Amino acid sequence: MALTCPKCEVLNRCECKNCNPDKDPKDLVIIDYDNSCYQCYSCGHKFNEQDSLDFEWDRMHEDFKKNVTPNMCITWKSFKLEKERKEYVGRYPWGNYAFESAFYQHFGIRHNKCGNEELEKIKLMVERENKIQKLIQTNI
Repeated sequence: MALTCPKCEVLNRCECKNCNPDKDPKDLVIIDYDNSCYQCYSCGHKFNEQDSLDFEWDRMHEDFKKNVTPNMCITWKSFKLEKERKEYVGRYPWGNYAFESAFYQHFGIRHNKCGNEELEKIKLMVERENKIQKLIQTNI
């Protein structure tokens, strides 16, 4: 088992025979077996499995937001047929969930709750933001 410390982002590992059959030294410090509480070997932060999973989950969503741009989300949402949407998603190394997550991260609304009117407002907002960014870049 390997858990990432939510404070310092260091990967901590377990030394038990099941997790580490080669008996290489690993650095996961278990401080409370009953409550599955661990202490990071790097920074000393105490955390449980859920803390580590929450951290990893949040980081995954941040990566989706960084990699799937607002324009890509709009294009993805604009497809009426699921087949077209699937083909579009297939061009990228992420699955459909990455687009769903990024859509929510960028616009604060679930893609399945976003109708045509909301999508048009989002398109206008993104177009304005793109124009502002271009103006900023040309003035630098």
